[in-house]
Order: sequence, then structure tokens, then C-alpha cells
Amino acid sequence: MIVLSGSANPALARDVAEQLGTHPAACVLERFPDGELHVEIRESVRGKRVYLVQPTSSPVEEHLFEMLLLADACRRAGAAHVTALVPYFGYARQDRRAVGRDPIAARVAGRCDCGVSHPRGGRGRPAQPGG
Repeated sequence: MIVLSGSANPALARDVAEQLGTHPAACVLERFPDGELHVEIRESVRGKRVYLVQPTSSPVEEHLFEMLLLADACRRAGAAHVTALVPYFGYARQDRRAVGRDPIAARVAGRCDCGVSHPRGGRGRPAQPGG
């Protein structure tokens, strides 16, 4: 099992990892001069269950995209399963349309999952901690 943290709340990721008897995996999050984000996971996740801890607090779009890139990097590195622990979901208030042509932002953000499992079984089965 691997616990991976984005930049939104590394202290929370450390607490989660400690409770699970492990430590957060090493990763690099850096920005190019034009503002693009680059992520690099420094530990092997091949064949392992990865728990990605990343609330989408302010700045919401940056933290959401960071989570998506980390999840994609885990999938491409051969992780057996990626579960996102998102204690605060930034678009949760926009879960329905107020008027006819409004987007449902929570649905749009939720569909950008890069293979992350959802607690309600969005990838076929619920996330199981510790497995």
C-alpha cells in the first residue's frame, strides 16, 4: 500500500499514512516557468494499491488538476488500484442546475477521474482500505 500526497494538505496525508502504518511516498510537484505543473512519483507503485490524499481546496482548479496528474502517473506506472481520498471536493455545491443552461460542475469534475475509484463503486466496486 502506498499513500501519496498532493500539495493541498501534506499534513493530512502524513496523518493518514501514520494511521495505516506507513509513510507518504516521495513525489515531486514543480511548475514550469509558464505555470504548467509537472509531477514525478519517486517510489515504485507497480502492482500496489495507491491512496491519493488531495482535497480540492483553494485554488480549486490547481489542486484538482494536480490530483488528476498524480492519479494518471500512478496508472501509467502500473499501480494495481488508485483511490482518491478527497475530504473536500471543491465543486460539490454545483451538483445541480439552478437554471436551464447551467453546467453541473460537480459532474464534470467527477468525470475527470483518470481511473481513480469512487466510494460508490464508480469503477465497478467500492474502495476497500488496506487491501
